[in-house]
Amino acid sequence: MGRDHVEIEAKYSVSAESALPSFEDLAGVDTVDPPVSQDLVADYFDTDDLRLARLGITLRRRAGGDDAGWHLKVPVVGARHEAHEPSTPDQAPPGALMDALAGVVRGQQLAPLVTIRTSRVVHRLRDAGGSVLAEIADDRVLAERRTPGDRATAWREWEVELVGGEPALLQRVSRRFETAGALAAANASKLARALGERGLAGVGEPADEGGTPHPARDVVRARLQDQVTQLLRWDVLVRRDVDDSVHQMRVAGRRLRSALATFRPMFDRDRTEPLRAELKWLGSLLGDARDAEVLHDRIGDLAEGEDPRLLDQATIASTQDQLATRYRDNHDRLVLELRSTRYAALVDEMDLLAAEPAWAPGDDDRKVDALRKRVRHDWKRLGAAVASAEGAPDAEARQRGLHDARKAAKRARYAAEPLIPIYGTDAKRFVKAVKKVQTTLGNLNDAIVSMDELQQLAANETTRGHNAFTLGVIHSREQEAADESEARFEKVWRKARRKKVLRWLA
Repeated sequence: MGRDHVEIEAKYSVSAESALPSFEDLAGVDTVDPPVSQDLVADYFDTDDLRLARLGITLRRRAGGDDAGWHLKVPVVGARHEAHEPSTPDQAPPGALMDALAGVVRGQQLAPLVTIRTSRVVHRLRDAGGSVLAEIADDRVLAERRTPGDRATAWREWEVELVGGEPALLQRVSRRFETAGALAAANASKLARALGERGLAGVGEPADEGGTPHPARDVVRARLQDQVTQLLRWDVLVRRDVDDSVHQMRVAGRRLRSALATFRPMFDRDRTEPLRAELKWLGSLLGDARDAEVLHDRIGDLAEGEDPRLLDQATIASTQDQLATRYRDNHDRLVLELRSTRYAALVDEMDLLAAEPAWAPGDDDRKVDALRKRVRHDWKRLGAAVASAEGAPDAEARQRGLHDARKAAKRARYAAEPLIPIYGTDAKRFVKAVKKVQTTLGNLNDAIVSMDELQQLAANETTRGHNAFTLGVIHSREQEAADESEARFEKVWRKARRKKVLRWLA
């Protein structure tokens, strides 16, 4: 497998005559290298129906520059994840990248779509120690679509990419660009600009159902489209085994499943109930790998924060090895299932549902306020779950009740998230408060699961013979964490029930 890294950059559109500003006087910059000219030629690949471009994903084969070869770029929050593979002798993308994209293309052929030629001038910003902080690229671009009859398009753009610098440097360079007259680029990539409105027409837009507008449906459809996009983007990174990708793909699946549950009255249940079951299956697969990952990280973090005189390092190492092996095995099983026809069928159905939702025949409540009522319904479910936990006859029943309350809090939070653009601060305040309830109960659940695991590890023959006292020390820290989470829950739950948090649901 080639190398992977996270790309943090900003792009700006600029006129052909604009002068690139100087950067020697920027805070934190000691020197600027002499400019280096590069001629780059990149072929961008996609399916006939633009499956990659519609997700904001790019696959290119580039000649020239310092990183010639194949590049796969996937949007993540505030950045893009880039996977790089060496050049191949033919036009076929490398097998490693095809494996990563299998869940997106699902059997469709990839072919060259656009050729982009870039005349680039690079300026590297360095700190006092000589390390590269960022690269400034002044690009003059010519894009040629492979479709007959399409004209070539040309433009100029400035780009800053962080290398070893902090985000504050990115902001300072961006302000310098803006002062020189540059405008933040409307497109996240050169490919998106090359395709333009014609190439991606209709992406993410509500389908035209004819007749009277239906704002409630538009909100729900947008939620489905957004989370299917997130699911497929993280699918690519799960197959590359990128850090936190399993967790993020699991979150996208949960948000989809919650949407189908919360807004159930709006859907044809014959279509959506089987999908909820399949999303639950997917969540279970992701959960097996994620649970091992969480345990590994929790025990490692607690061990690092503990007095080393109290711990037997061989015991910690053995424990971490077992959990790492469990993650590896579960991740391998997960990827195997992601290659299955069952998973491909699920993604096909979710893609179709997001594009053309199966609305219930009697769903004629067009006002967005109908969605607010569904959030209120989920809030009441959360309240009932908390009341059940608080009235539990014993500690074990209380734990089960709080586990149910955590899931109910998650569903209430996910229900309100798509309403933030409509209800603004009120909905945002509610989401923030319920997220604190969910996070607190999640921390409690993680500590309880970890304590159970530590007890099992202590009895495991693999760890027997090491210092059992070490696992007891970690167990005691998890008990403290559980107690702290229980105490914190009372506070965050009280705050979540304040009038100013709930008034928008009245």
